[in-house]
Amino acid sequence: MTSEIFYEYLPNCFIPSLNEMRRQEKNLQASEALVLTETDWVVYWIDGYSSHLTLHASKLCELNHIHLYCFKAHASHICQPNDVGPFKSLKAEWKQAVSEWRQIYLYQALTRQVFAPLLGKTLEKLNAEAVIAGYKATGLYPWNVDAVHYGNLTTKIHRQLW
Repeated sequence: MTSEIFYEYLPNCFIPSLNEMRRQEKNLQASEALVLTETDWVVYWIDGYSSHLTLHASKLCELNHIHLYCFKAHASHICQPNDVGPFKSLKAEWKQAVSEWRQIYLYQALTRQVFAPLLGKTLEKLNAEAVIAGYKATGLYPWNVDAVHYGNLTTKIHRQLW
């Protein structure tokens, strides 16, 4: 993921989907303006990968009432819901989709034009329950401090010393 791709993703995919949900919540018709208030802020959980942490992305999110919130470094195994939940099955589905595509298009490169539709088909196979389970297992939603495995935050060396 590059900062350019992440920046393109926000206004072309994420923000339109978010705004559609907001419009539905406010019972707005397509012709009515969506006016954001202080109650419309959402949290967008991201890892600390540098492509997500640009001034342009941050400003765009601020204008659209989106808080960018970074997970603690090296803690994805306990607090990143997608790593805990759907990514394992998504990675397997993606490998299968690419393998099938390569059997059909033996000598072609997997370009951006091919990547997006292929990923779209893969995402359609994603189980919503796996996403929900990931957020629940990490204690992010519903909020549950007791769901976090705090013992996993220490290193092996540290554990051996104690």
